[in-house]
Amino acid sequence: RFIFVRWFAVFAGILALGLVAYFRSLPPQNILPVAGPLITIFFLAAIVNVFFLLLFNSASRRQSYSLFLFLDIIQVGLDLILAFIVIAIIPDVTGLLPLVLFLPIIEALFLFTSATALLVSIVAGGGLLALSFVPPLDLSLVSGLVSVEIFQTGTNLNKFEPGIFAGVYILFVVLLSYLMDIVTERGLR
Repeated sequence: RFIFVRWFAVFAGILALGLVAYFRSLPPQNILPVAGPLITIFFLAAIVNVFFLLLFNSASRRQSYSLFLFLDIIQVGLDLILAFIVIAIIPDVTGLLPLVLFLPIIEALFLFTSATALLVSIVAGGGLLALSFVPPLDLSLVSGLVSVEIFQTGTNLNKFEPGIFAGVYILFVVLLSYLMDIVTERGLR
C-alpha cells in the first residue's frame, strides 16, 4: 500500500507545485529554480517506485520474508532521503515543511516495530537539527547551466524550531505506538 501512497504523494507534490505557481502568478524565473529539481526528483521517485512494485510482486510470489524486509528498509530509507531533499531545496517561509518527515516516520511505524519507528524519528529530528546549521548554498549543475539554491530552510528556522519538531516526532511515535499496541491487543488490526 505504501507504494501506491508514494505515487499519490509524488503526483500531489507536482500538482501542489503547479498550483502554487498558478495561483501566485509567479513568473517562470522565480518558480523554475525550485520546480525543475523538484519535478526531476519526483519523477525519479516515481520510476524507483515501479521497481519497488516489481520487487513486491516478486517477494509475494516467492513468499520471501527477506525480500519483504529488504523492500521495507529501502522504502523507509528512500522516503527519509526524499523528505530531506525536499526540505533542503524548498525555501520554507511557513516553517511547516518539516512536517514532510512524518511520512517516513508513519511508514516505519506500520512496517516495523515501535523501536524502529522511534529510531527513524530520532534520525529525522537529528537530521532536521543538522540542516538548521548548514549555511545556504548555491549549487551549480551541468557546468553552471542549472543553478539551485539549497539549504534555505536553516535560515528561515529559528534555533528552537528544529528541536521542537524533533520532540514532536518522538512524542508522536510514542503515542501512536501505544495506540497501535492497544489496537493489536484487542485484535482489531
